[in-house]
Amino acid sequence: MPVLGGSSGAVAPLKFDLSNLSSGQFILYTLSTTITPSANVDVIVTAVGGGGSGTTTTSVTGAAGGGAGGLSQSAFTLVSGTTYTITVGGTSSFSGSGITTMTAGGGSSGSGGTGGAGGTASGGNIINNTGGSGGDSTLAWYAGGGGAIGVLGNGASGSIYGGGGRIDFVPEIFPYTNSGDPFQSVDNAADIGMGSAERGSGGLGGTSSTSGGSSYSMAASKGGVGSGGGGAGTNNYLAYGGSGGFPGGGGGGAIAASSGQPFGGRGVQGCVVIQVV
Repeated sequence: MPVLGGSSGAVAPLKFDLSNLSSGQFILYTLSTTITPSANVDVIVTAVGGGGSGTTTTSVTGAAGGGAGGLSQSAFTLVSGTTYTITVGGTSSFSGSGITTMTAGGGSSGSGGTGGAGGTASGGNIINNTGGSGGDSTLAWYAGGGGAIGVLGNGASGSIYGGGGRIDFVPEIFPYTNSGDPFQSVDNAADIGMGSAERGSGGLGGTSSTSGGSSYSMAASKGGVGSGGGGAGTNNYLAYGGSGGFPGGGGGGAIAASSGQPFGGRGVQGCVVIQVV
């Protein structure tokens, strides 16, 4: 669905037409659609691919974090009466007549203890950044955290010790956080209300005491905006990897002994954002 945002505080137009927006306002698309502006409009388009899910195992190794989605950004003049296609999914893209198609690939899930690769991006003339890879779990009881999207450069990778990758800067077009404080992550795991973890760096600029994953905790925190959720390891109990943060953050892996059951953190969907210049 489209979501209107921006710093001007203007009321959303009755019709989601870019030509109705003021400079600095944007529309965030979380579903695939087409748009046909009624007037020429200068915009910056940002596409983010979806994050990969964390993998699970009931042995002492084998779980891993999911990679984050790629991020592509470009400036265009959209032409009145021309139809442009927005695709949101594992891979997100923006295309239309007279422009170079932008593509932001999704992150992959880990396998065999190796974290999933981050999604790549192409077509943008401002940035094309690869998402961070998921964390590994080559040591007993350590589950890899998820990767983070790249905003100022390629995304941060998750940690072997359970922490998810994080980003240190989110522009105004990603104001949606998982808690009231944009610089922290939510203390739950995989959206099921488990307690906070104590190790890692899964949040947006968060500290190890407030976000990420733990090598010995039953649960790991959900990532902040665009960041990867932490991984979790345990001995004989349920283990929950933290889910990634919207948009495009990778989910954390989870390890539990054979008498327990692990639940890997999910990755999160991508999006396309169109901001009027």
